[in-house]
Amino acid sequence: MNDISVRNVVVIVAAVVIGLVALGFIGSILSNIVPLAIVAVVAFILGRTSNRVDYLRLGRDAAKRVRAAAETAVEQAADRAQTRQQAQGQGPQAQAANRQLADEARTSAEQAAAKAEAQAADRLAEVETPADEDLTAKPDLEVKTVQQIQAEARLVEQEAAKKAQAMDVQAALEERRKRLLSGKEE
Repeated sequence: MNDISVRNVVVIVAAVVIGLVALGFIGSILSNIVPLAIVAVVAFILGRTSNRVDYLRLGRDAAKRVRAAAETAVEQAADRAQTRQQAQGQGPQAQAANRQLADEARTSAEQAAAKAEAQAADRLAEVETPADEDLTAKPDLEVKTVQQIQAEARLVEQEAAKKAQAMDVQAALEERRKRLLSGKEE
């Protein structure tokens, strides 16, 4: 009869061990594989929805649009100047002068745009490179002589000795004991 009870105990222990191993395996699957599967599904969905998007082309198009907008603004200003002179019905000399003014306005606008780009590039370069510090500037340090250092050390030693003499060792120990025991006495 003892053999049967020992065998039952061994079977129960083996079942518990197998159950724990199975739970550990399931736990590792849930903690490692399931999050990776979720990320894979999300990546697959995002990849399928953006498969017809060319990000380099989008960047180039945006740059072209900015350039075209600047050019059209300059052209519109020149066109307005020309239409103004035509609306006024002035003679050929005035029209030539207005064309010259429109051309000057166009070139000045282009120069202003180039200057703004150069300033932006300069600002970017300034941000990227730290300013060099003036290494020849006098530091705010005071150099002390050996005698000054020794005098300060003597003053510190004297203050420490005064504190040690004024301190009551028994009172300090009692105060620390009270602090450590949170004010409770034994």
